[in-house]
This record gives sequence, C-alpha cells and structure tokens, in this order.
Amino acid sequence: MKILLVDDNDSLRLILGKLLEEYGHEVIGADTGTRALEIIQIRHVDLVLTDMNMPGQSGLDTIRCIRQQNPDLPIIAMSGESGPHQEPSKQAGALAFLKKPFSGKELHAILERCRCQVLA
Repeated sequence: MKILLVDDNDSLRLILGKLLEEYGHEVIGADTGTRALEIIQIRHVDLVLTDMNMPGQSGLDTIRCIRQQNPDLPIIAMSGESGPHQEPSKQAGALAFLKKPFSGKELHAILERCRCQVLA
C-alpha cells in the first residue's frame, strides 16, 4: 500500500515512515497539509495518515480538503490530544483515529482495519 504520511515533526515522520516500510508499505512524506494536497494531485496514494496539530493548515482542514478532492481515499488521523480531535476528525471523513504515542501493533491493526473497510 502507498501511504502518504503527513506530520510537521521530521523525527516522527522518519520513525513512522521506517515502521510503515517494515510493514511492507511505500511511504511518501509531507511536512504540511498543503504539501500533502499537492502530492495527492500528482501521485496516487492508497491511504493518508495525518497529524491533526500542524502549523498553517490543520489536520482537520487537510482531511476536509482531501474529502472534497478524493471522497473515497482512506484517511487516518493522529494526535497527542484525542479529546478535541477524535470526533471532529471522524466527522470530517477520517476512518480512524490514533492517539500518540501509539505502538506499532496499534498502527498495524488500524491499517488493516481501514484496508478491510475500503475493500468491503
């Protein structure tokens, strides 16, 4: 699966990218929501994993914009704060929400669940 990983934290993006690659996925990184939208316009991705707290365009705005352009593209939201972001991210169109920090096992389980929802 080709995953677009959106997070302004370079270290986290690198670590998550390596973990996703270990699971057999191809990873494309973006440090802003705006950059993520540019990538989606020129490259095919199977899933977006986006942080909610980013400078400039928020994760919530990024999810909304992706939904307008690609209504069927699976999106997983993630944040260190679940309360203010979990429900709005799902209302905007995210299939799932991950609270940071999360384990590789949690990430893998959510990726599989989203893959099953998309195939169903």
